[in-house]
Amino acid sequence: MGLIQKMTREGMDWKMKIFKYRCKPLPLFSYSVYLLKYFAAFYLIGLLILLLFVSLTAPAYPQDTFKPLDKPNTQQWDLGGDVRLRYELDTGRNNKNNKNNRTRDRIRLRLKAIGKLDINTEVGFQVRTGDPDNPVSSNWSFYNSDNKHETFGVILDAVYIKYKLDGSFVICAGKNSQQFNDQAVGRLAWDSDYNPLGGWVGYITSSDKITVGWYLLDRIGSVNVIVLDCEKMIPLDGNKLVLMLNLYDFSSVGITNLSFNHGNSTERGRFRDGFLLVNPSIAYTLAGDIPVTVHAQYINNLDARNGNEAYTVGIVSGGKDVGDVSGSYRYQVIGKDSVFTPVANDDFPSSSGFRGHLFMVNYVPEENTTIGIAVYTCSKLNNIKHEPTQIRYRLDIGYKF
Repeated sequence: MGLIQKMTREGMDWKMKIFKYRCKPLPLFSYSVYLLKYFAAFYLIGLLILLLFVSLTAPAYPQDTFKPLDKPNTQQWDLGGDVRLRYELDTGRNNKNNKNNRTRDRIRLRLKAIGKLDINTEVGFQVRTGDPDNPVSSNWSFYNSDNKHETFGVILDAVYIKYKLDGSFVICAGKNSQQFNDQAVGRLAWDSDYNPLGGWVGYITSSDKITVGWYLLDRIGSVNVIVLDCEKMIPLDGNKLVLMLNLYDFSSVGITNLSFNHGNSTERGRFRDGFLLVNPSIAYTLAGDIPVTVHAQYINNLDARNGNEAYTVGIVSGGKDVGDVSGSYRYQVIGKDSVFTPVANDDFPSSSGFRGHLFMVNYVPEENTTIGIAVYTCSKLNNIKHEPTQIRYRLDIGYKF
């Protein structure tokens, strides 16, 4: 009888803990973000209705402006791609084979075709190399000093249709990278090699961008994500200031395959926390013979209990013309649960729970050719085991065609 009473009492204590956790008041900032999240959903629905109404009431375009898919105007199609050879050396690794260093020889190949069906409709396709078992990998490793098998594959990286409606309103469906790639600061929360299936709608001009999208992360489980992307470019006497705000709301994270986890906290065989990321950033570019851009960004995962913050600051300088040399430096601190590691940037040896430095130099010896050297350092946060600082060296040779 004493055992039953003890179990009942423990059960009631557990229920009270759950009740207290669920009833914990949210701070004002959290309320604001949740309102922003639901505003984004209503914005998406409203914009879809607006686009449908305008498309039904807009006048028809002249017949000679339409270019059918089976008879495209080759002058309106962009056919090309790029190839990159990479040598990579990782030091200070604490792996199971007790090998502190690893070298890899890798190659990436991408082929694309982007064309116009008419003056407002664009379609695009891209295939690339990569590991089908790793959504953020775009490389073939033909040598790995760990003798680890890495799957060779060809991935349909992009396939989309984009329709421009009434000036600046745009709707896009398929696998398209526009919501995830910006060159001003780079993205911490999203790896540029991964384009999930989904769609977005938005308002885009030369100085403003507001887009809302929904995506199914089909290669890592049944997770889906809503993305809000806002950007404002402000010209300042020939210079440029760019303000950005991104919101990532991941759903169904609890049933994600943990084999894709690269550092987030887990509990009872699943991710411990949810992921609702608020990601403001800023970049200021000084124009001139040698342009200079300084940038910073911040991430707060409002659904994480701790380790929920990340930030980076950096500088980029130099040009991209033949004979130019450019360089960049970045310092970043990534909390353990500040990003969703299955899709987060993976250039550093770790995806979360670290602080690190990036040094990069690029040289353009001739048109369409780039040679780059990069050094990444990575030190664990809360380094209880006193693990050594990991350093990653990369040498890249790239060619666009």
